[in-house]
Amino acid sequence: MDTRYHKIDTIRGLCVISMVLYHTLWTLQYFRLFDAGWFRGLPGYIWQQSICQAFILISGFCFGLDRRPIRRGIILSLLGAAITAVTYIFVPRTAIVFGILTLLGASVLIAVPLSRVKLNPLCGFILSLALFMLLKGVNSGYLGCFGVRLAELPQWFYRSIVTAFFGFPPRGFASADYFSLLPWFFLYMGGYYLFRLSVSTGYIACLKNGRVPVVGAIGRNALKIYIVHQPVIFAVVCVLKMIMQL
Repeated sequence: MDTRYHKIDTIRGLCVISMVLYHTLWTLQYFRLFDAGWFRGLPGYIWQQSICQAFILISGFCFGLDRRPIRRGIILSLLGAAITAVTYIFVPRTAIVFGILTLLGASVLIAVPLSRVKLNPLCGFILSLALFMLLKGVNSGYLGCFGVRLAELPQWFYRSIVTAFFGFPPRGFASADYFSLLPWFFLYMGGYYLFRLSVSTGYIACLKNGRVPVVGAIGRNALKIYIVHQPVIFAVVCVLKMIMQL
């Protein structure tokens, strides 16, 4: 019996393809082989946000399908720590501190006890997204989103590497892939409540349709591709730059 939710695999696969294309252009720009104003401006930012927000929302949705969430949370956290260590050693200027795997690992572990709280799925989804939007600006020192500053946050929140994990980075903090617990955890929980909403409405059964073999296979191997794609892109672009300099 086929137990895969093929629509989820397909959506995740499309996100992976988009991510690889985005990081390819980013790496070409890093090595000064590509330069475009749109990529450094708002269109590039929207593209980047569409990828990460879709990934986090889908990950939260899949939390409801995970039979061993604690194990998965620990594995993701360890992988996140490994990526931080490797990037610090090999590319210290663009090291990844509190990247998306660290966020997902922590979100899984926190969601385990929270998922036992009985809350109407629709209310949970709306509340999670509202908190995500409210806290979208915490990294920049305020409550609000899209530049709308509802309230300024105290500067003493932004003290150390520890506060950076929660969403309050100190001055001078830098990371090539920064996803703090706030606000992103609430987007993750929005995905979880979206799963519960799809179960309560019966829509979950429809997600088993729509199989797209190649894209679905990419989606099923999203974590593996995420881990290896950037080193591969860096290696290919380095070779390309060497050839162009000959």
